[in-house]
Amino acid sequence: RLSQREWSEVAYRSRICICPDGDSPNTGRIIEVILHGCVPLIISDRLQPPFHELVDWSNFAFFMREADIPRLPEILARFATPKGMMEVKARQR
Repeated sequence: RLSQREWSEVAYRSRICICPDGDSPNTGRIIEVILHGCVPLIISDRLQPPFHELVDWSNFAFFMREADIPRLPEILARFATPKGMMEVKARQR
């Protein structure tokens, strides 16, 4: 388990941060990773990002369904391609 400081350092160095569903349909982790400059990869079938009625979250986050978790290595590898890196950078504005 990482300390808060260690987690923060990893998030600052990362381009994509995985944000799995939690105990409620909202999670503070999403805002936390955005504040670290990281693009959230939200894994949930039910998550309601903050202000989802007003904000188009697809402009700065990626979403995947829980059923796709077995494909996570493949999905993350796609972000390492030139096209995938462009998608990440577009969401980091």
